Amino acid sequence: MATSPRDKPDIGQSVDDSNNVTQVGRDAYILNIHNGQPEENSSEEVDSPTRPIKVLGVLALIGFIVFALIRQCVAGGDPGNSRDGAHSIPFTEPGDTWPAGATGELITHPIVAKFVSCAKAAVLDPLTCPNASDDSRSDAFKVHWELVGDPGDGAVISFHGTKADVIGHAVMTVSYEDPAGPQFELHELQYRTTVDWNNGNPQIVNPLSLTKITPKRSVITKSRPSAGAWTHVESVLRQAFDRCVSSHKVPMPPTCPRNLTTDTDRGRVRWSFDGDPLLNTASSYDPSWGLIHVRGNYALNFTYNVLFFGSQSDSRSGIYDAVLSAAGSHVRVLEIAKR
Repeated sequence: MATSPRDKPDIGQSVDDSNNVTQVGRDAYILNIHNGQPEENSSEEVDSPTRPIKVLGVLALIGFIVFALIRQCVAGGDPGNSRDGAHSIPFTEPGDTWPAGATGELITHPIVAKFVSCAKAAVLDPLTCPNASDDSRSDAFKVHWELVGDPGDGAVISFHGTKADVIGHAVMTVSYEDPAGPQFELHELQYRTTVDWNNGNPQIVNPLSLTKITPKRSVITKSRPSAGAWTHVESVLRQAFDRCVSSHKVPMPPTCPRNLTTDTDRGRVRWSFDGDPLLNTASSYDPSWGLIHVRGNYALNFTYNVLFFGSQSDSRSGIYDAVLSAAGSHVRVLEIAKR
Protein backbone atom coordinates (compact mmCIF):
# COMPACT_ATOMS: atom_id res chain seq x y z
CA MET A 1 0.00 0.00 0.00
CA ALA A 2 1.41 3.40 -0.97
CA THR A 3 2.49 5.76 1.82
CA SER A 4 1.32 9.36 1.77
CA PRO A 5 3.84 12.17 2.34
CA ARG A 6 2.34 12.95 5.74
CA ASP A 7 3.04 9.39 6.86
CA LYS A 8 6.78 9.71 6.15
CA PRO A 9 9.13 10.94 8.89
CA ASP A 10 10.47 14.45 8.67
CA ILE A 11 13.99 14.02 7.32
CA GLY A 12 14.93 17.33 8.87
CA GLN A 13 14.33 15.85 12.32
CA SER A 14 16.39 13.15 14.01
CA VAL A 15 14.95 9.62 14.16
CA ASP A 16 18.14 8.23 15.66
CA ASP A 17 17.27 8.68 19.32
CA SER A 18 18.79 5.27 20.20
CA ASN A 19 21.56 5.11 17.61
CA ASN A 20 19.88 1.98 16.29
CA VAL A 21 18.60 3.63 13.11
CA THR A 22 20.89 5.48 10.71
CA GLN A 23 19.50 7.67 7.95
CA VAL A 24 20.87 6.76 4.52
CA GLY A 25 18.35 8.48 2.29
CA ARG A 26 15.04 10.25 2.24
CA ASP A 27 12.97 7.08 2.45
CA ALA A 28 15.46 4.39 3.57
CA TYR A 29 17.03 3.51 6.90
CA ILE A 30 19.49 0.87 8.12
CA LEU A 31 18.65 -1.00 11.31
CA ASN A 32 21.79 -1.46 13.44
CA ILE A 33 21.64 -3.93 16.30
CA HIS A 34 24.62 -3.99 18.68
CA ASN A 35 23.44 -6.32 21.41
CA GLY A 36 22.28 -3.39 23.51
CA GLN A 37 25.51 -1.35 23.07
CA PRO A 38 25.79 2.02 21.30
CA GLU A 39 27.69 2.39 18.08
CA GLU A 40 31.41 2.80 18.47
CA ASN A 41 31.36 6.39 17.22
CA SER A 42 28.22 7.38 19.08
CA SER A 43 28.40 9.79 22.01
CA GLU A 44 24.91 8.85 23.29
CA GLU A 45 24.12 5.99 25.62
CA VAL A 46 21.59 3.28 24.79
CA ASP A 47 18.45 3.68 26.86
CA SER A 48 17.81 -0.05 27.43
CA PRO A 49 19.58 -3.29 26.55
CA THR A 50 16.20 -4.84 25.60
CA ARG A 51 15.56 -2.41 22.74
CA PRO A 52 16.90 -4.80 20.03
CA ILE A 53 14.67 -7.56 21.39
CA LYS A 54 11.67 -5.24 21.11
CA VAL A 55 12.61 -4.43 17.52
CA LEU A 56 12.85 -8.14 16.68
CA GLY A 57 9.46 -8.69 18.31
CA VAL A 58 7.90 -6.02 16.11
CA LEU A 59 9.43 -7.60 13.01
CA ALA A 60 8.15 -11.03 14.05
CA LEU A 61 4.65 -9.61 14.54
CA ILE A 62 4.72 -8.03 11.09
CA GLY A 63 5.86 -11.33 9.58
CA PHE A 64 3.04 -13.19 11.31
CA ILE A 65 0.43 -10.74 10.00
CA VAL A 66 1.76 -11.04 6.45
CA PHE A 67 1.71 -14.86 6.70
CA ALA A 68 -1.87 -14.82 7.98
CA LEU A 69 -2.99 -12.59 5.11
CA ILE A 70 -1.33 -14.82 2.54
CA ARG A 71 -2.92 -17.89 4.09
CA GLN A 72 -6.34 -16.27 4.02
CA CYS A 73 -5.92 -15.41 0.35
CA VAL A 74 -4.91 -18.97 -0.47
CA ALA A 75 -7.85 -20.39 1.50
CA GLY A 76 -10.21 -18.15 -0.41
CA GLY A 77 -8.93 -19.35 -3.77
CA ASP A 78 -10.51 -21.74 -6.20
CA PRO A 79 -10.83 -25.19 -4.60
CA GLY A 80 -10.54 -26.72 -8.03
CA ASN A 81 -6.87 -25.84 -8.06
CA SER A 82 -6.17 -28.38 -5.30
CA ARG A 83 -7.17 -32.01 -4.99
CA ASP A 84 -7.82 -31.43 -1.30
CA GLY A 85 -9.55 -28.07 -1.70
CA ALA A 86 -13.03 -29.51 -1.16
CA HIS A 87 -12.04 -30.63 2.34
CA SER A 88 -12.19 -27.16 3.86
CA ILE A 89 -15.21 -25.56 2.16
CA PRO A 90 -18.52 -25.97 4.05
CA PHE A 91 -21.37 -27.74 2.27
CA THR A 92 -24.29 -25.30 2.18
CA GLU A 93 -27.78 -26.73 2.47
CA PRO A 94 -30.39 -26.56 1.11
CA GLY A 95 -28.94 -24.23 -1.55
CA ASP A 96 -30.78 -22.47 -4.37
CA THR A 97 -33.78 -23.64 -6.39
CA TRP A 98 -32.85 -26.30 -8.92
CA PRO A 99 -32.88 -25.24 -12.59
CA ALA A 100 -35.88 -26.33 -14.62
CA GLY A 101 -35.53 -29.93 -15.79
CA ALA A 102 -32.66 -30.78 -13.43
CA THR A 103 -32.83 -34.18 -11.71
CA GLY A 104 -30.48 -36.07 -9.48
CA GLU A 105 -29.88 -38.68 -12.17
CA LEU A 106 -28.93 -36.03 -14.73
CA ILE A 107 -26.67 -34.17 -12.32
CA THR A 108 -24.78 -37.31 -11.28
CA HIS A 109 -24.52 -38.72 -14.81
CA PRO A 110 -21.10 -37.15 -15.55
CA ILE A 111 -19.92 -38.28 -12.09
CA VAL A 112 -20.86 -41.88 -12.81
CA ALA A 113 -19.16 -41.61 -16.21
CA LYS A 114 -15.97 -40.39 -14.56
CA PHE A 115 -15.98 -43.28 -12.08
CA VAL A 116 -16.50 -45.73 -14.94
CA SER A 117 -13.47 -44.21 -16.67
CA CYS A 118 -11.40 -44.40 -13.46
CA ALA A 119 -12.30 -48.08 -13.11
CA LYS A 120 -10.56 -48.73 -16.43
CA ALA A 121 -7.20 -47.57 -15.08
CA ALA A 122 -4.40 -50.14 -15.09
CA VAL A 123 -2.45 -48.44 -12.28
CA LEU A 124 -3.00 -48.26 -8.53
CA ASP A 125 -3.09 -44.45 -8.31
CA PRO A 126 -4.72 -43.07 -11.47
CA LEU A 127 -4.44 -39.36 -12.12
CA THR A 128 -7.57 -37.15 -11.87
CA CYS A 129 -9.39 -40.01 -10.08
CA PRO A 130 -10.41 -40.31 -6.41
CA ASN A 131 -9.51 -44.00 -6.22
CA ALA A 132 -6.03 -44.94 -5.05
CA SER A 133 -4.68 -48.14 -3.58
CA ASP A 134 -3.58 -48.31 0.04
CA ASP A 135 -0.26 -49.58 -1.27
CA SER A 136 0.26 -47.80 -4.62
CA ARG A 137 3.32 -49.94 -5.28
CA SER A 138 5.21 -49.13 -8.44
CA ASP A 139 5.98 -52.82 -8.98
CA ALA A 140 2.32 -53.92 -9.00
CA PHE A 141 0.97 -55.61 -12.10
CA LYS A 142 -2.30 -57.09 -13.36
CA VAL A 143 -4.13 -54.15 -11.77
CA HIS A 144 -7.91 -54.37 -12.09
CA TRP A 145 -10.32 -51.79 -10.66
CA GLU A 146 -14.05 -52.41 -10.45
CA LEU A 147 -16.89 -50.01 -9.68
CA VAL A 148 -19.48 -51.52 -7.35
CA GLY A 149 -23.02 -50.16 -7.51
CA ASP A 150 -24.09 -46.68 -8.55
CA PRO A 151 -21.96 -43.81 -7.16
CA GLY A 152 -24.74 -41.36 -7.97
CA ASP A 153 -27.32 -43.23 -5.90
CA GLY A 154 -28.06 -41.31 -2.71
CA ALA A 155 -25.77 -38.38 -3.52
CA VAL A 156 -26.60 -35.09 -1.81
CA ILE A 157 -26.90 -32.12 -4.18
CA SER A 158 -26.96 -28.41 -3.36
CA PHE A 159 -27.38 -25.86 -6.16
CA HIS A 160 -25.75 -22.43 -6.14
CA GLY A 161 -26.90 -20.64 -9.26
CA THR A 162 -26.37 -23.08 -12.12
CA LYS A 163 -23.67 -25.07 -10.33
CA ALA A 164 -24.39 -28.09 -8.14
CA ASP A 165 -22.21 -29.02 -5.18
CA VAL A 166 -22.34 -32.82 -4.95
CA ILE A 167 -21.22 -35.16 -2.15
CA GLY A 168 -21.75 -38.88 -2.52
CA HIS A 169 -20.44 -42.37 -1.84
CA ALA A 170 -18.76 -44.76 -4.25
CA VAL A 171 -17.50 -48.29 -3.68
CA MET A 172 -14.61 -49.67 -5.71
CA THR A 173 -12.44 -52.76 -5.50
CA VAL A 174 -8.94 -53.29 -6.82
CA SER A 175 -7.09 -56.56 -7.34
CA TYR A 176 -3.46 -56.77 -8.34
CA GLU A 177 -0.28 -58.74 -7.90
CA ASP A 178 3.03 -57.72 -6.41
CA PRO A 179 6.14 -59.60 -5.27
CA ALA A 180 4.22 -60.74 -2.16
CA GLY A 181 1.49 -62.37 -4.27
CA PRO A 182 -2.16 -61.59 -5.15
CA GLN A 183 -3.72 -58.60 -3.35
CA PHE A 184 -7.25 -57.25 -2.96
CA GLU A 185 -8.64 -54.03 -1.50
CA LEU A 186 -12.18 -52.76 -0.93
CA HIS A 187 -12.50 -48.96 -0.98
CA GLU A 188 -15.39 -46.88 0.35
CA LEU A 189 -14.93 -43.43 -1.19
CA GLN A 190 -16.69 -40.28 -0.02
CA TYR A 191 -16.33 -37.92 -2.95
CA ARG A 192 -17.16 -34.31 -3.74
CA THR A 193 -17.27 -32.30 -6.93
CA THR A 194 -19.05 -29.42 -8.67
CA VAL A 195 -21.32 -30.01 -11.67
CA ASP A 196 -22.42 -27.17 -13.95
CA TRP A 197 -25.99 -27.64 -15.16
CA ASN A 198 -24.93 -26.06 -18.46
CA ASN A 199 -28.47 -25.68 -19.84
CA GLY A 200 -29.27 -29.38 -19.53
CA ASN A 201 -25.82 -30.69 -20.48
CA PRO A 202 -24.22 -31.25 -17.05
CA GLN A 203 -20.46 -31.15 -16.85
CA ILE A 204 -17.96 -31.62 -14.02
CA VAL A 205 -16.13 -28.33 -13.47
CA ASN A 206 -14.10 -29.20 -10.34
CA PRO A 207 -11.91 -32.26 -9.82
CA LEU A 208 -13.70 -35.35 -8.54
CA SER A 209 -11.87 -35.78 -5.24
CA LEU A 210 -12.19 -37.34 -1.80
CA THR A 211 -13.59 -35.23 1.01
CA LYS A 212 -14.14 -35.47 4.75
CA ILE A 213 -16.97 -32.94 4.64
CA THR A 214 -20.30 -34.59 5.45
CA PRO A 215 -23.70 -32.97 4.79
CA LYS A 216 -25.28 -31.95 8.08
CA ARG A 217 -28.94 -31.92 7.04
CA SER A 218 -29.14 -34.67 4.46
CA VAL A 219 -27.94 -38.26 4.79
CA ILE A 220 -26.35 -40.16 1.92
CA THR A 221 -28.62 -43.19 1.58
CA LYS A 222 -28.40 -45.88 -1.08
CA SER A 223 -31.37 -47.84 -2.40
CA ARG A 224 -32.16 -50.95 -0.38
CA PRO A 225 -31.69 -54.41 -1.92
CA SER A 226 -34.80 -56.10 -3.23
CA ALA A 227 -36.53 -58.86 -1.32
CA GLY A 228 -35.32 -61.30 -3.98
CA ALA A 229 -31.72 -60.30 -3.35
CA TRP A 230 -31.92 -61.27 0.32
CA THR A 231 -33.11 -64.77 -0.58
CA HIS A 232 -29.85 -65.38 -2.47
CA VAL A 233 -27.44 -64.16 0.21
CA GLU A 234 -26.92 -67.51 1.94
CA SER A 235 -26.38 -69.56 -1.23
CA VAL A 236 -24.01 -67.01 -2.74
CA LEU A 237 -21.98 -66.81 0.45
CA ARG A 238 -21.74 -70.60 0.70
CA GLN A 239 -20.40 -70.73 -2.86
CA ALA A 240 -17.77 -68.12 -1.94
CA PHE A 241 -16.62 -70.24 1.04
CA ASP A 242 -16.43 -73.29 -1.23
CA ARG A 243 -14.14 -71.37 -3.58
CA CYS A 244 -11.92 -70.44 -0.63
CA VAL A 245 -11.45 -74.02 0.55
CA SER A 246 -10.85 -75.20 -3.01
CA SER A 247 -7.59 -73.25 -2.93
CA HIS A 248 -4.47 -75.34 -2.43
CA LYS A 249 -2.36 -72.60 -0.89
CA VAL A 250 -1.66 -70.95 2.43
CA PRO A 251 -2.61 -68.19 2.75
CA MET A 252 -5.95 -68.41 0.98
CA PRO A 253 -6.83 -66.02 -1.86
CA PRO A 254 -7.05 -62.35 -0.75
CA THR A 255 -10.87 -62.33 -0.82
CA CYS A 256 -10.97 -65.13 1.77
CA PRO A 257 -10.41 -64.99 5.54
CA ARG A 258 -6.70 -65.09 6.23
CA ASN A 259 -4.08 -63.78 8.61
CA LEU A 260 -0.87 -62.84 6.82
CA THR A 261 1.07 -62.65 10.09
CA THR A 262 0.61 -66.38 10.72
CA ASP A 263 -0.23 -67.79 7.27
CA THR A 264 3.02 -68.84 5.62
CA ASP A 265 3.58 -70.90 2.53
CA ARG A 266 3.20 -74.62 3.27
CA GLY A 267 3.36 -75.80 -0.30
CA ARG A 268 0.31 -77.59 -1.64
CA VAL A 269 -2.39 -77.98 1.02
CA ARG A 270 -5.89 -79.39 1.31
CA TRP A 271 -8.51 -77.27 3.10
CA SER A 272 -11.70 -78.57 4.71
CA PHE A 273 -14.52 -77.14 6.82
CA ASP A 274 -14.74 -77.81 10.52
CA GLY A 275 -18.44 -77.07 10.97
CA ASP A 276 -20.76 -74.83 8.96
CA PRO A 277 -19.66 -71.17 8.66
CA LEU A 278 -23.22 -70.09 7.90
CA LEU A 279 -24.65 -71.15 11.24
CA ASN A 280 -25.52 -68.42 13.74
CA THR A 281 -24.75 -65.55 11.40
CA ALA A 282 -25.89 -61.93 11.70
CA SER A 283 -26.87 -60.06 8.53
CA SER A 284 -27.23 -56.30 8.11
CA TYR A 285 -27.45 -53.67 5.41
CA ASP A 286 -25.36 -50.50 5.36
CA PRO A 287 -27.51 -47.91 3.51
CA SER A 288 -24.68 -45.38 3.49
CA TRP A 289 -22.60 -47.53 1.15
CA GLY A 290 -25.21 -49.92 -0.25
CA LEU A 291 -23.46 -53.04 1.06
CA ILE A 292 -24.73 -56.17 2.79
CA HIS A 293 -22.68 -57.50 5.70
CA VAL A 294 -22.82 -61.02 7.09
CA ARG A 295 -20.84 -61.79 10.24
CA GLY A 296 -20.20 -65.27 11.56
CA ASN A 297 -17.63 -67.77 12.77
CA TYR A 298 -15.45 -69.98 10.62
CA ALA A 299 -13.25 -72.98 11.44
CA LEU A 300 -11.05 -74.58 8.80
CA ASN A 301 -8.51 -77.39 8.77
CA PHE A 302 -5.76 -78.03 6.28
CA THR A 303 -3.22 -80.77 5.69
CA TYR A 304 0.15 -80.62 3.98
CA ASN A 305 3.31 -82.68 3.57
CA VAL A 306 6.74 -81.97 5.02
CA LEU A 307 9.83 -83.67 3.65
CA PHE A 308 10.98 -86.52 5.92
CA PHE A 309 8.05 -85.89 8.30
CA GLY A 310 5.12 -86.79 6.09
CA SER A 311 1.58 -85.45 6.44
CA GLN A 312 0.98 -82.57 8.82
CA SER A 313 -2.19 -80.72 9.81
CA ASP A 314 -3.14 -77.30 11.09
CA SER A 315 -6.27 -75.20 11.52
CA ARG A 316 -7.57 -71.65 11.25
CA SER A 317 -10.61 -70.12 12.92
CA GLY A 318 -12.09 -66.79 13.85
CA ILE A 319 -14.81 -64.26 13.10
CA TYR A 320 -15.47 -63.22 9.52
CA ASP A 321 -17.23 -60.26 7.91
CA ALA A 322 -18.55 -61.04 4.46
CA VAL A 323 -19.28 -58.01 2.28
CA LEU A 324 -21.82 -58.44 -0.52
CA SER A 325 -23.31 -56.15 -3.16
CA ALA A 326 -26.74 -56.40 -4.75
CA ALA A 327 -28.06 -55.22 -8.10
CA GLY A 328 -31.70 -56.10 -8.52
CA SER A 329 -32.00 -59.73 -7.44
CA HIS A 330 -28.37 -60.47 -8.29
CA VAL A 331 -26.03 -60.76 -5.30
CA ARG A 332 -22.29 -61.36 -5.22
CA VAL A 333 -19.63 -61.59 -2.54
CA LEU A 334 -16.90 -58.96 -2.68
CA GLU A 335 -14.75 -60.37 0.10
CA ILE A 336 -14.82 -62.49 3.25
CA ALA A 337 -12.49 -60.73 5.66
CA LYS A 338 -11.14 -62.03 8.95
CA ARG A 339 -12.14 -59.85 11.90
